[in-house]
Amino acid sequence: MRSLFFIGRHGETGLNQSGRYRGWSNGPDAQLNEAGIQSAHEMGVFLSKLGQKFSRIIVSPMNRAQYTGAICAQYLGIKTIEIDERLLPLNVGDLAGLIKAEHPIGAYLKNKNKRFPNGETVNEFEGRQHSFAMDLLADIEKSKASEDIETLVIAHVSNVMYWWNLQTGANSDEYLDEHTDLIKPGGVAMITEHTTLPIFRENAGEGEKNVSEEKR
Repeated sequence: MRSLFFIGRHGETGLNQSGRYRGWSNGPDAQLNEAGIQSAHEMGVFLSKLGQKFSRIIVSPMNRAQYTGAICAQYLGIKTIEIDERLLPLNVGDLAGLIKAEHPIGAYLKNKNKRFPNGETVNEFEGRQHSFAMDLLADIEKSKASEDIETLVIAHVSNVMYWWNLQTGANSDEYLDEHTDLIKPGGVAMITEHTTLPIFRENAGEGEKNVSEEKR
């Protein structure tokens, strides 16, 4: 199975730990905590042992993603990382920092034109992801034609789940449910032409059954 690229989630933050929406928050609770820093190092070790030649790391502008990417870069021998604004997570606006269980967002996910308060719509988020994907895949096609090198993207759960939704036809309500997230914070998935395959820190929550069924 040939990879197109690899995508990782940033490590754990205080907001992850407390079950709260992160969105575009870059505050103290949205920074990597001790466990998040440790998982970023573990991700770097895991990737360095894959036997792949990583030559490029692209990250979200959020501090938590940049820090995770910088740690991975040390293990992969990459001196610089690229920042792409399109890798910002789904902007839940005023819901950032609020407890997920107390503030369900099904209405925003079912109606992709419904705007999160002071945030964006799912359609706008998916438009950003599509634009990034088209540029990235064009670059990958050129580079892999001459040399088998790999790209690592470090972003957020919504970015990972965009690929899962796209390739499986899953509903957009997969985006922000901690039980059905494909990988945990600090996890990695391999993107191929036909599937998004979790390879490190696969979620062992309620969504595991759906992921396993999709693999078969």
